[in-house]
Amino acid sequence: MEAVGVGRRAVAILIDMVVLFIVGYLIALATGATTSAGFNLQGGPAFLWFGVVFAYYIVLEATSGATLGKRAMGLKVVKESGEPLDWQASIVRNILRIVDGFFFYLVAAIAVWVSKKRQRLGDMAAHTIVVSARALIACVAALALGGLHPLESAAATPGYSDIVVSDAKGGKAASTFKTQTGKIFVRAVFSGVNSGSTVRSDWIAVKTRVSPPNYKIDSVTLKVGQLGDFVDFFLSRPHAGWPEGDYRVALFIDDKPAGEARFRVVK
Repeated sequence: MEAVGVGRRAVAILIDMVVLFIVGYLIALATGATTSAGFNLQGGPAFLWFGVVFAYYIVLEATSGATLGKRAMGLKVVKESGEPLDWQASIVRNILRIVDGFFFYLVAAIAVWVSKKRQRLGDMAAHTIVVSARALIACVAALALGGLHPLESAAATPGYSDIVVSDAKGGKAASTFKTQTGKIFVRAVFSGVNSGSTVRSDWIAVKTRVSPPNYKIDSVTLKVGQLGDFVDFFLSRPHAGWPEGDYRVALFIDDKPAGEARFRVVK
């Protein structure tokens, strides 16, 4: 999954600017602020337009990973890990658009040119990258086809796939949670596991202010005979709330390491 450079991103920005110009012109028409050169918004109408601009980027990228411009150019914003964008990451990367947009996005272009991961400043702060949506779909399709026609050796090897961390059972994937999150769930699909085998999750505080490094919080073991082809582990919030820091959920099959999930807790 390779990050995309300046060229296609610049075209996407131009498309988005055209869309937002039209919105601004409609606001100007409604408020009598049109001019021979276009429009000149001030005061309340100007604040309204700026609000629409930020909402446009934040909402579309948080919910679908792409603005209209990015969709037209076959681009998508994801986290560095490849996970879908969440609201926090979308807000951070787009608030910094104020800086990246200086000199008609020259600041952003320079940052992308010199960055190893082709990230503008907003991407660096939010830990996101812009990738080709077509390449992303092809990668997912290849994995799906591989799942439909597995090698015999792979089919015989117990393991987990589609590991998702969320704040709700069956919820949207996330990697960052609040200290007052009620429960944190880990859902995973397993294969190559015989009935009667055990699956286990070890919940580990990798680095927090209140516990030693790699402190095991809890461990949950279940029998496969009681399940389908997936498992839902969860851990409830401690009485005083989740301590801020980094966490890891180690997954086992018959006491053998078979995968893991990581997440972070912030205020």
